[in-house]
This record gives sequence, structure tokens and C-alpha cells, in this order.
Amino acid sequence: MFTARIAEVSRIVPAEMNEDFFSSFGDESVKDESSLREFLKNDIKKYYDQQAEKFMYREIMDYLVDNNQIDLPEEFLKKYLKASNENVNDEILEKEFDAFAKNMQWSLQKSSLANRFDIEVSEEDIERHFTTSVFSYMRSYGNMDFSYISQTVDQLMKDKEQVNKAYEEILAERIFAKAGDIVTKDKISISIEDFTQKVKELNQRVNNL
Repeated sequence: MFTARIAEVSRIVPAEMNEDFFSSFGDESVKDESSLREFLKNDIKKYYDQQAEKFMYREIMDYLVDNNQIDLPEEFLKKYLKASNENVNDEILEKEFDAFAKNMQWSLQKSSLANRFDIEVSEEDIERHFTTSVFSYMRSYGNMDFSYISQTVDQLMKDKEQVNKAYEEILAERIFAKAGDIVTKDKISISIEDFTQKVKELNQRVNNL
């Protein structure tokens, strides 16, 4: 048995094509239906360009790791993982060690490539990364409170785990960009359905490591 109370009833209806609606997209070029359609077209293209780039970068990463194997002290690493994390037992270790080893292989190669290409990540780069991420997230909800965005960025900059994560992301992006300039790229036409399937298969392969 339970009791429920309807707190609110809402309906989704088509928006009015007016100034308030156009300004909600946060882009000065959006002034009417025609410019909105162009904005959405470019936004969709940008999304799929980014997805295709990420797919290519993952292929580059897999190739580099598979063809430049680094001998790791597996027994020592397994003992270290068990000793440093009480939640890790033999069953979990057996299941997840391959993924851990591949990530470590990639981490070592990232450091080597960063030195080779003279790539650095500064504190300003990390702060800019957080600002862009928070701004993009808030814009998707129509919230453009810049003081709140600034406060959120300040909080993230004080979070060591988030800073390390951002550092690794920026470093990887710059390494991939450099590698992307070096490799020979073959452009092919592909349907959205086929591309979506390729991404799905890649994600399954990555998740099953």
C-alpha cells in the first residue's frame, strides 16, 4: 500500500519562434528560423566530426599499445593492487587486470610521446578546460550564471582527483592531435547507422577488456 500526491502537471508544447527562444541558444548568429536551422546543422555536424575523431584516436591508441609492448612486472603489480586496495580480491584482479595493464601501458607511452613532442599542460590549461566544460554543461540547461560557473571552476581546481583527470585528458588530446597530423588519413563516406554500429562495437570491445 502507498499514497501518492501529484505535485505538478506539465506539458511539452512547441516553442514560439520569438526573440526569447532564439536567444536561449547562446549564439548571437541565431536570430530567426533560417539562422537557427543553420546553427543546428553545424552543431550536428560538429558532434559527428568529434565522434569520428574520437573513434580515430582510439584506433591510434590501440595500434600504439599493441605494437609497442612494454614489459610490466605483473606479479608485483598484482600484489601492489591487492595491498593498496582492500576491495581488490583474486577474482576482481583476474577479471580487471588486463584493462589495468593496458591503461598502464598507455600511460607510459603517453609520457614518452609527451616528451618526444614536447607537450606540456599548464594550470591555466586545466582551468580553461574546466571553464569550457562547465559553460557547455550549464548552457545545455539554459543557465548562463557566470558567477556560478566561476565558483564551480574554483571548486574543481581544488579537487586533486578532478585536476589529475583533466590533466590526463588534455595531455591525451594534444598527443592525439599531434599523432593525427602525422598519420595518413583516409576519408570515407558512411551512413549514420553504420557509424553508430562501429562506435557501439568499439565501446563493447573497450568495456570487455
